Amino acid sequence: MGKTSSFNKQKSDEKSIARERIIHLFNEAKSADEEYADKYVQMARKISSRFKVRVPKEFSNLFCRKCSSYLSPKRSRTRIRKGVIIKYCLKCGNYRRYKLK
Repeated sequence: MGKTSSFNKQKSDEKSIARERIIHLFNEAKSADEEYADKYVQMARKISSRFKVRVPKEFSNLFCRKCSSYLSPKRSRTRIRKGVIIKYCLKCGNYRRYKLK
């Protein structure tokens, strides 16, 4: 029984490190050049899928799900219609809808 508890602790440690790394990459993407910001987003998404960790809510609407580009105000268009926020990616044309709270 000792092995399973140490294995679970190791997994939880890996997940917490992965979460910290994802947050760090998104914070770096805010201040980086467009090309580097896209690479940081791709790295964060790869980490989240590898360790089965969700991207935190505050960052989940900052990237395009189709082309994995960072949606800075230069590279996205935001519209509000009938209580819905619509974010358009200007790189690939994809859009996402969010309820206005």
